[in-house]
Amino acid sequence: MSERLILKTPAKINLFLKITEKRSDGYHDIFTVMQMVGLWDELIIEHSDTLDIICSNNEGLSGDGNLIYKAALKIK
Repeated sequence: MSERLILKTPAKINLFLKITEKRSDGYHDIFTVMQMVGLWDELIIEHSDTLDIICSNNEGLSGDGNLIYKAALKIK
């Protein structure tokens, strides 16, 4: 039997967003005020011999360009 961890990841809106300087890694520092809203994504994590990211409602987010994929590689 495969163990699964199912998490709800809450959505948020930016009430204020100021982009500051660009960092050496290509990302930008930001100053922001966020508010959670009553929507969420469902994140399902289960053991596998391979690392796959599947976005069931947006195939354009699947694959090795996804930030979750990059984080999982670092954890692995």
